[in-house]
Amino acid sequence: DCSDHEVNAKIWLDVEVNAGKINEEQRNGLLNEMTNDIERLVLRDNSLQTHLLVREEQAQADGAVLDGYAELIAALEAEGALSRELEQLPNEIELSHRKADGLGLTTPELAVVVANVKNRFKRLMAERDLVSSPWADTLLKPYFPEMMVATRSALDHPLANAILATVLANEVVNRCGPLMVAQLASQYQVAQQDVVIAWAQAWAALNLAPLYEALDAQALKVPRQVSMDVDARSRALQKGMMEGILSLPKGSDNSAALQQLQSIFADSSLLTQLMGNEEWPALDGVEAGFAHAAKAVDALSGVASFLFASLSVNRPADMDLEQFMRVGMQLRQQTGIASLERGLKQSVEGASQQQLRDFAQHALQRAQQGLLSHVLQGKDAGSDDAIANLVAKLGTAATTTLHGDLAQVMLQTWALSEAANRVQEAA
Repeated sequence: DCSDHEVNAKIWLDVEVNAGKINEEQRNGLLNEMTNDIERLVLRDNSLQTHLLVREEQAQADGAVLDGYAELIAALEAEGALSRELEQLPNEIELSHRKADGLGLTTPELAVVVANVKNRFKRLMAERDLVSSPWADTLLKPYFPEMMVATRSALDHPLANAILATVLANEVVNRCGPLMVAQLASQYQVAQQDVVIAWAQAWAALNLAPLYEALDAQALKVPRQVSMDVDARSRALQKGMMEGILSLPKGSDNSAALQQLQSIFADSSLLTQLMGNEEWPALDGVEAGFAHAAKAVDALSGVASFLFASLSVNRPADMDLEQFMRVGMQLRQQTGIASLERGLKQSVEGASQQQLRDFAQHALQRAQQGLLSHVLQGKDAGSDDAIANLVAKLGTAATTTLHGDLAQVMLQTWALSEAANRVQEAA
């Protein structure tokens, strides 16, 4: 709830008054000084919710999205999280008729579904110990007025875990929509809470808050087509980064590597390199901060799954994580992995093609990890010569130029995957 910002600030200050840390006059003075900050946070929540509903209403033209919503509503109803009758949501027959007529859920109906999904995630996440996670402070701190957390740790709030659960529920749905988490949980055979945790880990590691703050400031002001294009690329980033985390070996502790990654992306130099000089004509004339952030998000969407999946690859003792990342990006470009990843993002036609694309994406991730391990072996580990020799071994399977539709891209992916297997077996 939007009013929660003010209520939770008062709770925190009242605890400090009772503990004798501040007096009543200081409490009231701080609340008055924080009024503008609290208003800004409330407006941010409202804006993100509006943007999400606009985006989801636009997506109702997609039959796959309608099927996703039908499954989501049925799942929520089956577990008792909502009642179609009480919430005045359409039944399965009505949804089927709407799909046949090219219609979907209305905006009020979408608002009901989104609210129920957020409440469900909030409840599930509150059952976990969140505040002890390395990323907890990064995610929780922006919830509070800047004045409060300038001299206090957000994790010291008496309700920190419950508030963080709310933050995660709101943010993951605002950024990913109400369907993606359940879809990834099914794909990777994990609990939906684990997918939300994966999102939090990746969000913190890539230092995404400043980029999305710039996007949020202009999201409802830029031309409609620009907004839709940026949203699509943003969703690709969200999906790719969660897939990267979820593809890491189960049971492994990657917290140190993720914190290293966060330190790397706190410096903009690697992100600048990733962005390159590729033009995006639709952004011409758009506010500079928005354009820069959109290009950064697009660049990250192309490498997100690699960045996280590669953390499980052993690297030479004298190679730091940033050097390792640069070797990996060079390898991706020269073997054609980067191009194939972009090609696999083409829209799918039906569930069967979606499943084939998922298989192709996993095959590409495995090939990438195997090839990366290959070039990191021997005395020339990670060198230009090691990468060039690998590309020569891959032969025609390594291509940086894509040809054809999604089906053709998947065939190229299988060819590269098989060539990568041969190289590894020969080694």
